[in-house]
Amino acid sequence: MKIFIRLCCLLLSWGALATTNVIDPPAHPRALLTGAELTDLRARLEQPDLAKMLTQLQENVAKKEAEAIQEGELFSHYDRSYLTVDQAGLYLLTQDDSWAEKAFQNTLLLLRNSIYTDPFSRGLNRATLLQQIAITYDFCYTAWTPEQRSIINEGLLAGMFSVNANMGFEANYNIESNWMGVRFGAVIMAASVWDDPDVMLGKRSRALPLLWDAGKRLREHIEKNVYANGWNGESLGYHNYGWSFVGPALVALQNGVKGNPAFELENFVPHTLSSLQAQAISTVAIPSTRGLMMKIDLSDDNLNANLSKLLALGWRLYPADQQAELLWMYDYISPSETFVDRRNSLLFSILFYPEDAQNRYAPTALQYHDPEQGIVIFRNTFQDENDIVAAYSATAKRIKGHQGPDTNAPRLIGLGVPWIIGGGRTAEVAGQSNLFPAEAETPQRGDRGLGELRDYGFDQAGGGFALGSGSCVGVQDHRRFFQVSYQKETGAKAAVIIADSSANGQRFRICTPEFNQLSIKKDGYRLEAPNGSSMRVKVLGTSGSVEVSEEMVRYGGSTVRLNPGISYQAKSYAYSRAIDIRCDRSIKVVITLQAEGEEHPKVSWNKMKNRVKVGTAEFQLSPSTKGLED
Repeated sequence: MKIFIRLCCLLLSWGALATTNVIDPPAHPRALLTGAELTDLRARLEQPDLAKMLTQLQENVAKKEAEAIQEGELFSHYDRSYLTVDQAGLYLLTQDDSWAEKAFQNTLLLLRNSIYTDPFSRGLNRATLLQQIAITYDFCYTAWTPEQRSIINEGLLAGMFSVNANMGFEANYNIESNWMGVRFGAVIMAASVWDDPDVMLGKRSRALPLLWDAGKRLREHIEKNVYANGWNGESLGYHNYGWSFVGPALVALQNGVKGNPAFELENFVPHTLSSLQAQAISTVAIPSTRGLMMKIDLSDDNLNANLSKLLALGWRLYPADQQAELLWMYDYISPSETFVDRRNSLLFSILFYPEDAQNRYAPTALQYHDPEQGIVIFRNTFQDENDIVAAYSATAKRIKGHQGPDTNAPRLIGLGVPWIIGGGRTAEVAGQSNLFPAEAETPQRGDRGLGELRDYGFDQAGGGFALGSGSCVGVQDHRRFFQVSYQKETGAKAAVIIADSSANGQRFRICTPEFNQLSIKKDGYRLEAPNGSSMRVKVLGTSGSVEVSEEMVRYGGSTVRLNPGISYQAKSYAYSRAIDIRCDRSIKVVITLQAEGEEHPKVSWNKMKNRVKVGTAEFQLSPSTKGLED
């Protein structure tokens, strides 16, 4: 019944779009901001936070303009498109016509760019230009002459039909793929601002069929691309990128049917309401490069986190009861002293900055679970770069997009360092942290096998456990028990227990960035980070020395394009340190994290009771691990 009601609301909304303002075109701006919202925003620009952001935006634009002049034709179309929207935004905010004139000249260059004029060019680039031209047109409409409006309006018409028709030969046309979010998000933005001359003659806008089709397809995309509890099937980085198109499109749809709730998230795509919680709990304020922070890297994603624009959109799209935490997370992930303006993030922050911006507090949820992905995340606190995040992903479902070979995989970042990471943007398995068969039986690329989250539980300190199974790297009957504890009784900043069983597992591999230095011990090994913090890996149930070996693996494998490497503390690193511990089908390890100068706690295993002791804390292993051979 609820689904039926939502569908009825959706149909009524499209009816409203089809019958409203059929004589006089609606005023500009109308997509990201309406006239009333703009008037209110301009009245608030003298508030300290907004005034500071506006000054910073003007300084940033001046620097980018200087780069554009210096580089000339070599200045990338991507950078020019985002510069153009920033210029248009400055006109919208300040009403200084010079900004609108600069934006017009840049828009002409974008319209004439071969990416935009070739209907078979790479669709992500073409859709980016379309979205940016549309936003610029909407923002600068009142400053441009009728002749200028006509030129850009005509270019918009060609662009939105081109992007709606195809995304080029390289595109992933599965509805789950973020390519489709980019595609239909850009079309919706363009169709929302395009002015059909026939409307003046009393006819319906020819953009309405595009709005109908793209809106329906966008909803289908989101329902497939985002899982039941907000996890993005292509992983966090792809969610951030895709929603830089999806989010503005949703705002435009909502503004197009003011007062109708059909396009509110809770009605249009209700399962997305937890997506920002998934982002927040997975990200730690560990400086990367260019103002980015770090997150867990699942699927074929990388470690970089760029949340400022996504959080700004969250202020506009997400329910009121999330706003205080979103504001806090924005400050946490984009501190003023390290903030770097990427892809209009500062402009969007100004546009959607909440009126009640003083109310902010740290997120209270320290654990997260999405049943479709089979992911469980454990966090100790929200404070600073020393926060610790441990994650387990069964990879119980795969969408037809980015499908990294991370079934049954752990991740661990904290104390200012990424410790257990994935392979980056690649389907190659060498850079994955997991249980592997013998070298001769290990495939070069993952086989896309799925896992299953069989059980999980949370404790009151942010920790808990997960029990799962599955493999996409050739391990048969792989079961994994994953326990995380932040209890003080462990004597460590964090303790992680992993107990694996299988029919043919031979190598327990952890991949860590190359800057973490390895020291091999009799019962495992120790990693020391550049900041002095350390990770100790101890093998349980062995009486002799364990066999440890390492190799250097290129992060991202053989991928060259769009491979940032491991970006950390303003430097980029090309390699991971892949560390193998030899085993025979099963293995149990305890991993502890400690800050600089602190000793790691004693660890032991009672085989009869199947209990592990870390410091003075004791943990019962899953029954499925009892009786495993030493």
